[in-house]
Amino acid sequence: SYPLLRTRVVPAKGRRQCQGHTKGMWLQGSTDQAGTCKVLERLVHLCIAVSVEPPEFEVRLDTSHVNFGCDPSHNWQPDTWQRVALTPSNWTAQIGLPMVATNTPVLEVRHHLDPELRERALVHSMRGITEPLMVRRAIGMSLVFVAACVLMASLVGLVSVLNVRSRLWWPRAQGADSDSDAEE
Repeated sequence: SYPLLRTRVVPAKGRRQCQGHTKGMWLQGSTDQAGTCKVLERLVHLCIAVSVEPPEFEVRLDTSHVNFGCDPSHNWQPDTWQRVALTPSNWTAQIGLPMVATNTPVLEVRHHLDPELRERALVHSMRGITEPLMVRRAIGMSLVFVAACVLMASLVGLVSVLNVRSRLWWPRAQGADSDSDAEE
């Protein structure tokens, strides 16, 4: 066991997906975990939301959300982990104190009424509402643009047709007047 590191078994369809996309080590053989993908993760961020209770000003974990973390996009989990790319040859070499020491996690303690936490919660709660509205607005603006282009093309075509007809009609009428003038 190493501090600030954890190993997990994650689903993968095979060795290639495990080592490439999942950044893990494919376990094979006769163990109980044979045919699974094992990944190593390091703790990169720990954020805890607290509340201060008067009159003794007792500090407690904030349980107003699902968990006592600071990020609604992680379901208010306090810990954020990052996978470490592993290969079978360096599995044990990468798990050590130098790796942990050079990748120190960030620790935050925030008050549950912190404006940034409230903003994150508000933005996260509006995400499901605003995205469809933005898509509808983009589609609407695209349709207006297409309609304007079609209207302009129709007007240019109509003007050119009328212009061609007037050139064909006007010279005859003008020629007919000149012929009648010549007869007089």
